[in-house]
Amino acid sequence: MVARKTTEVVAHLNYIDYILYNRHLENRVSKFSREGILKQEEALSELDRSIDEWVCKLEHAENRRIRIRQKLLEHMAGAMTLWTPHDAAAAADDDDNAVTNVQTSPRGPRGGRLRQMLTAGR
Repeated sequence: MVARKTTEVVAHLNYIDYILYNRHLENRVSKFSREGILKQEEALSELDRSIDEWVCKLEHAENRRIRIRQKLLEHMAGAMTLWTPHDAAAAADDDDNAVTNVQTSPRGPRGGRLRQMLTAGR
């Protein structure tokens, strides 16, 4: 009976040691997890700040793109209002002169045919 009682006492002491050890681990784990949570919160706030900065940069870039596009459209509209049909006729005359003044070699294998094709369009 004494041996049984001794075994029960040892088992009980082992159980108490086990509980105390686990409590100690829980305290350490919860301590580390609090620190971990704080670090994660700091990292998230830094990430949030960084995202806000990038959103701001993207908004500035988009605004700049819109302003440049608007300026380009204004310049194109201005160029179109300055362009007259007289300019178009002069440009067409220049193109016709460029085609009719083409010099080809009469001795070449296609020289005669090319000249006929170019002058036939007049």
